[in-house]
Order: sequence, then C-alpha cells, then structure tokens
Amino acid sequence: MKLKNHPAFPTPEPRDSGRAGITTLDYFAAKAMQALVDTAPEDFELDYDDIAKSAYKQAKAMMRERQT
Repeated sequence: MKLKNHPAFPTPEPRDSGRAGITTLDYFAAKAMQALVDTAPEDFELDYDDIAKSAYKQAKAMMRERQT
C-alpha cells in the first residue's frame, strides 16, 4: 500500500521550491529523531545516519497506522 504523504502544514500556495510545506512523513521523522537524540545516554556516541534511518522507519510505521 502506498502511503499518503500529504503536507503536514500546508500553505495556500507553493513557495519558491514548488512544495507546499513539510510532508507528514518528514514531520513524524523529525519528531522521532528528536526523541531518539533526547533520550540517548549522555556518554553514548550518536550515529546520526543510523538515527535518521530509525526515525524514518518509525515515521513510516506511524503513517501506516494512520491509514488503518
């Protein structure tokens, strides 16, 4: 099933980029990434590539759940 990835904060008209705001998937991923970074132990060396992949994995799960 293709996920519907609508703008999270749509604007009336697309800006210079031609996109109307951040997508819902990107918004969910940003929130997930923030939580992952904020809850990491202080002495933990963060691998941001892995965190980004994990954040998008969580965001895609959230998108699938929204469609049920």
